[in-house]
Amino acid sequence: MFSQWAKLWVLTIILLMSTFAHSSAFEIKSKYTTIIYNNKKELRQFNNDIYMGKYSRILLNNNVETSVDELIVKIDWIVDRVKSILKMSPEKIGFKIAICPSSEAVIKAYKIVYGKDTRYKAFYAPQINTVFFSTTDMELRVVAHEFAHVIMEHYFQTSPPKIIHELLARYAEKHITD
Repeated sequence: MFSQWAKLWVLTIILLMSTFAHSSAFEIKSKYTTIIYNNKKELRQFNNDIYMGKYSRILLNNNVETSVDELIVKIDWIVDRVKSILKMSPEKIGFKIAICPSSEAVIKAYKIVYGKDTRYKAFYAPQINTVFFSTTDMELRVVAHEFAHVIMEHYFQTSPPKIIHELLARYAEKHITD
């Protein structure tokens, strides 16, 4: 009999294999996350879509030489900013980001995880501690929203009700550019 952790591990492997079935997946690590992606073009597209606005100056202060360096700085800054907005600092945060090649791939991943259809362009699956993003139509507010879910999941011993998750995630999304 599989333990719950074994089932989740198998689900993660199946999900990531189906999401990245057409190529070999690559990964990069940041302070908080492992980012899984298909190719550098998709990684660059995802990075370029996360417009930092007035916070673009953080890139100047962090020895950013490549688009990979830039994305790592952005991701870690967004996590730190959302922690500050929510006034939640979990002792340890570690999660995966799966950058999917299309919105359809995100929808397929959601169907695999939850067995339901959706139109989300991003979602967090706490069962496998992974955020799924599309390379298309991504923006800072969406990233902040999903990271809020991650932070809450790591902060509370018992996950809050879905409505509380959504209210706080929307709060972080709204205030990410303050």
